[in-house]
Amino acid sequence: MKDENGEFETMEMTVYDYFVNYRKMDLRYSGELPCINVGKPKKPIFLPIEFCTLVSLQRYTKSLNTMQRASLVEKSRQKPQERMSVLSDALNRDDYVLSLC
Repeated sequence: MKDENGEFETMEMTVYDYFVNYRKMDLRYSGELPCINVGKPKKPIFLPIEFCTLVSLQRYTKSLNTMQRASLVEKSRQKPQERMSVLSDALNRDDYVLSLC
């Protein structure tokens, strides 16, 4: 942000506050949802998830780190009924609005 002298000043704020107050964009759900980091490791750029869309058949071609790979293997070992139960429990516990999907 620039101050009254035109100098840049560092300011800490939430992604939600930035988009609502400075970009004047109405956010309906992002106060409770995570953001997506679309930047680089040294310069992250966070976007509210409700501004993002999935492209059909889009693939992630970068290699996964060790923790991501272990999580993927663990999740893929679950039986479909177990996975559905875990997802249903998370939706019920966190009180997600199903109309978002």
